[in-house]
Amino acid sequence: MATNTGVEPAGKVPQMCVAVPPCKPACDGKACGSDGCGGTCGACKAGDVCVFATGKCVVDPCAGIGVAGCCQGDDRVQCVGGKPAKDTCGSGEAACGWDGTAAFVCGKAGAEGPMGGPAKACPAKLCVPNCKGKVCGDDGCGGVCGSCAASQKCIAGSCCQPDCTNKNCGSDGCGGSCGSCPNGQTCSQGAGVCMGGDACQGAPYGVGCCFGQTVKRCAKPMTLQTEDCSNSEGVCGWDAKFNRYGCGTQGGKDPSGKAPMLCAGAPACVPQCAGKSCGPDGCGGTCENLCPQGAVCNAKTGTCVDGCNGLTMDGCCEGDKLFFCGQAGKFGSYTMQSIDCAKKGMGCGWSVLGKHACLPATATWLAGPDEKCPAAVSECKPQCDGKSCGLDGCGGTCGTCKYFEACEEWSGTCYVPPADCKGNS
Repeated sequence: MATNTGVEPAGKVPQMCVAVPPCKPACDGKACGSDGCGGTCGACKAGDVCVFATGKCVVDPCAGIGVAGCCQGDDRVQCVGGKPAKDTCGSGEAACGWDGTAAFVCGKAGAEGPMGGPAKACPAKLCVPNCKGKVCGDDGCGGVCGSCAASQKCIAGSCCQPDCTNKNCGSDGCGGSCGSCPNGQTCSQGAGVCMGGDACQGAPYGVGCCFGQTVKRCAKPMTLQTEDCSNSEGVCGWDAKFNRYGCGTQGGKDPSGKAPMLCAGAPACVPQCAGKSCGPDGCGGTCENLCPQGAVCNAKTGTCVDGCNGLTMDGCCEGDKLFFCGQAGKFGSYTMQSIDCAKKGMGCGWSVLGKHACLPATATWLAGPDEKCPAAVSECKPQCDGKSCGLDGCGGTCGTCKYFEACEEWSGTCYVPPADCKGNS
């Protein structure tokens, strides 16, 4: 019979424990918190708290109010997540006071705390962050209420997006500047453009202006540039493509109203309608439209041409698609237009109004003239060269503008209208 000697018979497991080295406290650089051996590295002085992750003592943000909180006037302040947070209670019966058990709460109308317990009034040194109505900036206690995007600035607690579009000087709308003007020039704050000195004869920097049929523009370094529009197709006016005044336009002004059309000292613009039946007058207006029904105005020449190639206002049907000659554009021009009746759940036919139209199945369909659409309908080639919007002359469009833009029909150009105007894209 084996005798119990207290030793593992195979001799693989030693009877005596392996000596464990003593624990060495780790307190280098630490003033408080755990030393790693069940002890502490020290205690913080009154009014400070220990940040255990770093072992550093810092001023208690909650100033010792603890979970009971305190009353700051009529409002309650609690310590939430190690930071003071205020609850607006209101006045009268809704004011802050002791709840009778463990904390200060709203609705106790100023009741004092227990004798020897937490004080009702918050400590004078307690700073409560205030971010009401703010999304960025200082919270009043050394912290922040949030941050803005990299391109924005924080102004009075709100994020502001600087805007220097078409501006080379003046305010960016957020307390900053869009730039400064060269010596001898001054900034037109409303337009945000530099007005030339003697060398530029008062011509605005960059966007330019019109002096009769001459474009004047100030360029760096204080150099006056001129362009004669008398030999171009069109006149001096706003060029929406380049956002400045130039030749070859219809004489319009800056749609935003920021950049004046006439140069300083320029004579008043005289409408140029001699020999023209329609189109722009060169001063931002239009000449009297004398085009007959069905004709379209060639805005560059001021003459009337057949814009519908034989198609009448009575229209015609190609299957369920309606084609007709209709008025469109800024200058009362006429061009071929179309409507896909099938997309409306209708068909194309002769209506009681004496013209072709989209008609529902329940409508009275009349036996109208047996007319086929003119060859121009099937042979029509869209005219969209240099256009990004507007009608293509074949019943379609050359594209649509962005939601914040409007289409200048005669030129097929998208532009941003003034803030108080609305345009159709």
